[in-house]
Amino acid sequence: DFYYVGATQADLSIRSFYTDAAVAAVAPPETRTVAAASVTTKTQRLDLTSGVAARAAAPAAAPAAAAAAAAAPPVPFAAPPPVPFAAPPPVPNAAPPAVPAPRPPAAPAALAPGQNIEFVALSPACRMIDTRNSGGLLAAGASRDFSATGPCSAIPDNAVAVDVSLSTIGGTPTGSGFAQAGPAFSTPSATVLQYLKNQGTSVTTTIPLEVGGIRVKANGAGTHLAIDVLGYWQRTLHASVLADGGVVAASGLTATGKSTEVAGLYVFEFDRDISPCSAVASPEAFEEELITRVAAGIGADDMGSFVLVDVRSYSGLEDVDGAFELVLEC
Repeated sequence: DFYYVGATQADLSIRSFYTDAAVAAVAPPETRTVAAASVTTKTQRLDLTSGVAARAAAPAAAPAAAAAAAAAPPVPFAAPPPVPFAAPPPVPNAAPPAVPAPRPPAAPAALAPGQNIEFVALSPACRMIDTRNSGGLLAAGASRDFSATGPCSAIPDNAVAVDVSLSTIGGTPTGSGFAQAGPAFSTPSATVLQYLKNQGTSVTTTIPLEVGGIRVKANGAGTHLAIDVLGYWQRTLHASVLADGGVVAASGLTATGKSTEVAGLYVFEFDRDISPCSAVASPEAFEEELITRVAAGIGADDMGSFVLVDVRSYSGLEDVDGAFELVLEC
């Protein structure tokens, strides 16, 4: 009852998308309530009125009074008592400026432009390798592959890069040198760390993955290494879908199907378990006059998790085919 775009038609065709369970996976229409916000601005005005005191001119003193005043003995000048110095009150130390929250790391430059990727931090960090315990000293001129997904099970297979803390172990570098790193099974070309004889040095860097691993090369002198994974990068899950079920652009999508008997019903599979995710779908701009609602929900069967999308007409009374954008938030 479905025709498919992709290579997994046989797998998808055995699913029954007309059961109550599958239809229940579609999220109910959202009720949007727009509440008007009322903002009242109160202005307090302070009027200051300056009064000017009228000063009357004093009458001239009588000549006799003036003569008597002149004959009076002089009054000695009394110096005002010294005013003790008042130290200004101590000014409390100003609080140090707030330290801004750390920004999310920038996307790895090694990944192709236009890829929609997101960073997932690991807490605590995961120890990928300590060559003192496994593999031995990385000799001068030698390269070695290290698995990230093996020792760090929290890193999914679909991760495209890792953020790592790469360190030389103090007392082990046999001389001055530098380390290069890159995806596993490749020739490392990016210099990520420089080190000196017997000194421990550390750096944080992003390294693309290949088959879940990286490769490190020691140049100039051998050294022991410790590598901790701080987080990983993965592609966000999304799809731009045409009315006929064709996909214009997508990330992580492995299969898509469209019902041939019920209009506006689409199904999608991705390259990972999406059961903990939520699906959000919206009509493309050129379809807004036709489509009033695109509901998306996540379901699961014995073959894994999938997304079911239901498209409704502008009246909301009938299912219609239409183009939409699907995004998964995990």
